[in-house]
Amino acid sequence: MFFNNGLDVEVVKESEKPDKDEALAPFLKFFKSNNSLDGMCEDEDDLGVLEERSDVDNEDKEARKINVDYYNPKPGDFVVGVVVSGNENKLDVNIGADLLGTMLTKEVLPLYDKEFEFLLCDTKKDAKEFMVKGKMGIVKDEVAMSRGPPGLGKPVVETGTVLFSEVLGRTLSGRPLLSTRRLFRRIAWQRVRSKI
Repeated sequence: MFFNNGLDVEVVKESEKPDKDEALAPFLKFFKSNNSLDGMCEDEDDLGVLEERSDVDNEDKEARKINVDYYNPKPGDFVVGVVVSGNENKLDVNIGADLLGTMLTKEVLPLYDKEFEFLLCDTKKDAKEFMVKGKMGIVKDEVAMSRGPPGLGKPVVETGTVLFSEVLGRTLSGRPLLSTRRLFRRIAWQRVRSKI
């Protein structure tokens, strides 16, 4: 007790704070593994009865656990994949990553059929422009082009086709974005440069 300006003020001593381990002891049982609970059962009566587990069950559970390391594709990597599914717009390709790779149809083939309208030269109409010395192009052949339109929903390559491709990046969903076209364009330019 002490006096402050004539007033009698009583000071109560604060109780000592318990140790951190003592304060958390009741909650530790929730964070301990089953192996460490066996030792705690002897010390604490409030844990209750633990189930006895046979060694056979533990061995089966350990045998079921398989550690799988998936390939993590990075932009610029060259990969080999197998076409798993697809439609007329895109293909799903398994490259060994945790998610299937996505390859757009225009990235599968060196010349995409939608670009043929702009690239093909009809020799009946544009022969003078096409036959200029040094100009390269693709001649439109009605017989070759008359196979009919591709079926709706049908992929441009069959399921099970092995594709060599380059990783361009990731889609918004996190799937690897692949391109066969870009890989082979790079190889073609390498060949051209080696000839020069």
